[in-house]
Amino acid sequence: MSLFSLISALDSSFSPKSMKTFLPSISSAKAPAMETTSDLRVRLYKNADYEQVRDLYLVAMVYGPDSPARNALQTHPYKPSAYPSYALFLLGVMMLVIPQRFSFLLNTTVSSRPGIAVIFFSIFTFFAYRYVLWNSYVTFFTGCLDKDLKDIAEHYELTPLSPVDSEKSECECILGVEETIRNPAGALILQRVVGCVGIDTTTAPSFAPACTASSTYAELRRMSVSPLLRRRGIAGLLLRTLLGHAKAVGLEKVYLHVTEYQPGAWKMYEKFGWRKQGDEMTEELVDTQMNEMWLDLATVKA
Repeated sequence: MSLFSLISALDSSFSPKSMKTFLPSISSAKAPAMETTSDLRVRLYKNADYEQVRDLYLVAMVYGPDSPARNALQTHPYKPSAYPSYALFLLGVMMLVIPQRFSFLLNTTVSSRPGIAVIFFSIFTFFAYRYVLWNSYVTFFTGCLDKDLKDIAEHYELTPLSPVDSEKSECECILGVEETIRNPAGALILQRVVGCVGIDTTTAPSFAPACTASSTYAELRRMSVSPLLRRRGIAGLLLRTLLGHAKAVGLEKVYLHVTEYQPGAWKMYEKFGWRKQGDEMTEELVDTQMNEMWLDLATVKA
């Protein structure tokens, strides 16, 4: 069963009955230079949001600023994985400088080619590693589009509202955040998905706490917020809505996975009460530690 939401006032008639949830948020694109008004509301995911949700996920995880992929590239020069390239570079410099300074003692001309070759090889290994690192993130998160995001309607069990118009299908337990931008005359300018998050009971954790029954927990998945609209409380609104749904359907714990290259997300999850349960180096993401965090819903205030 499923939940998927976008930002508007939470519909008081919303009655969560499912055990799987997915939340997206919607906002306008850049508006013309005019006085406008905007409002946020939580609403259900619809099939019409499909492409926007998938595009948003890739932007948030890979291509956008402050994405884990870009943070991994920015951090790479300071990690031990870059040290061999630095060592090779210094070796090449030494092979150039030292023999040249003492060549008069050898009464011969020392070739600089080996040193230059080592320097170029060190530069090649540095950037080759960065390419492999970047490609691992692109491959991993693009691959996620072929998992639960391949057919959101099926995985999160959307309910058809119209037998003839599939675009009107929605899941009564799928929420999201929607921002509506209007001009002074009240006309709608534009709307788009700017955030999403889901909760799923079909996955298996790596570090489940002792004596935790599988029927009492679920995984928070696909948390994504547009880089252009971060620090506006969208992620917090999605989390509060999702956790309220999780408690309403009888879940006791919610776990999630976050990489070491998502410090902002990590701090936000800790603020909501998640605590690290374990970590492991992933096979799919190069030189990346994946952390599993758990939240006891009994500690969440209503």
